[in-house]
Amino acid sequence: MFLKSLFLLLFRNFCLAHTLFDCFYK
Repeated sequence: MFLKSLFLLLFRNFCLAHTLFDCFYK
């Protein structure tokens, strides 16, 4: 359960960083 929430948090942060990178790249 803890690992799952941690993984989701990391995945969410990665997606957020990816979208920010996309915004700056375009």
